[in-house]
Parts: sequence; C-alpha cells; structure tokens
Amino acid sequence: MAKLVIFYSRSGRTKALASGIAQEMGAKTEEIRVKKVKNRLPGAMAMTGAAKKGKLPPVYHESIAIEQFSEIFIGGPVWGGSAAPPVLSFIQDKDWKGKKVYTFVTCALFGGKNALRQMKKALEERGASVLDEKDFRSLFKSKEHLKSEGIQWAKELSRKVNNH
Repeated sequence: MAKLVIFYSRSGRTKALASGIAQEMGAKTEEIRVKKVKNRLPGAMAMTGAAKKGKLPPVYHESIAIEQFSEIFIGGPVWGGSAAPPVLSFIQDKDWKGKKVYTFVTCALFGGKNALRQMKKALEERGASVLDEKDFRSLFKSKEHLKSEGIQWAKELSRKVNNH
C-alpha cells in the first residue's frame, strides 16, 4: 500500500515530525510550498489574516500527485489557533475521494484541536476518510524529539491497523 506524507513547515519542526512518520511508515514525503506574491513569500501573519477573510495563499500543488497513494498523512503548524493556511489551500486544490487520510499538527500550546477540526472538515468535504488525527506540542522540543514522536505515532497507528 503506497503511503505519502505531505507537510507544510516554516520552522522545521513540522518537517522533523513528518520525517519521523515517513521513516516509520516507509512513505514518500512532499513539502507544500507557498507561491511568491509580488515577488516575495507572504509571512505567516499576512497569510493568517487573509485566510480569516476567506483568501487562502496560492501553493504549488501540481507537482504533488496524490492519486497514486492509498494512505496519506497531511500536517502543518497551528497559527493563531487555526490550521496553517497553506495546508488548507493544498487540501482545497486536490480531489481526495477514496483517500484514507491521517492529519497532524504542531502547536506551541493551544489550537491543535481546532486546526485538526478544520483540516478534517475540508478533507471530508472533498471525499476523504480521516482515520486518525494528532496534535503534537512543539514548544521547547527539539527537532530530533519531534522526529521521534512522529516515529512513535506511526508505530501506534501500525499497531491499531494490525489489531483490526
């Protein structure tokens, strides 16, 4: 069963987490990248403000082909108590019908549950089945620690699947 881990990361923490998940699951990884606007990358505050007004940032989605994967992990950071707008933008740009999806977010202290709810709603509206979700507290954690947490979560998911 082909697996893919898709993530958006600015600080590298979500990337480290995604790396651990991919390593344990034997999955391919793809990073969501934001397109430049007026010759520069928009900042987190600008993207979050625009998202609250219903305008998600343009992302490069064409090169990430989800069609060939049966199981997909998708994650990103929590910004202002919500899912990072580039993740939501990527979700909206794809057809998720029939996909088994696992969502994850990194957050400093709060907002993880809300971000996961937003992602799940967007994915299910596009036909995905969200099988599991997890918010990871990333404040004061090293990238190595987050990678090991990703490995651990992937092991837990594998055990769940094997016990059914």
